[in-house]
Amino acid sequence: DTGTLTEVARYTTAECPVHLAFAGSRLFYGAGCGQWNGTIGSVDAATGTGLQTLSTASLYSAPLLDGAGDTLVAGVGGISSGPVYTYTVTGATVTALAQKNIDGYLARVSVSPDGRRVATASGSPYYLAQYDAATMAVAGSFETGPYPADVAYSNGGTWIGKTLRR
Repeated sequence: DTGTLTEVARYTTAECPVHLAFAGSRLFYGAGCGQWNGTIGSVDAATGTGLQTLSTASLYSAPLLDGAGDTLVAGVGGISSGPVYTYTVTGATVTALAQKNIDGYLARVSVSPDGRRVATASGSPYYLAQYDAATMAVAGSFETGPYPADVAYSNGGTWIGKTLRR
């Protein structure tokens, strides 16, 4: 309960869950304790039942997640290829849309509020990139200076914000 900060439910997950995101009617988590054992799991957000693990390629680490509407994005940091995956979520069904290696040690992923765009921040090159969520085709880039560390869309989806590592 966010009003009282009282725990109202507890869900069983894979080991070392670290990132959360809502997409469709599901709560997703990225998990993984070491190299090459990252995974994505989910539960029904309303009931906490229906535990699922997504079938994914071998993930180097616990994936970074974000979701909006029926779109889920997962990105893998800590590895130079920086793979990013997009999915659509309909009920309990999660369908892969696209995948792209963005290179440059991914630091963060974000989905626009309408679920149509994905933004990334990575150690290099020194810009934020924006992609079409359905295809991962490049939809723009924004120069930042060295080491962008975070990215997020505004509530209206018209602005992208960032932070830099110092």
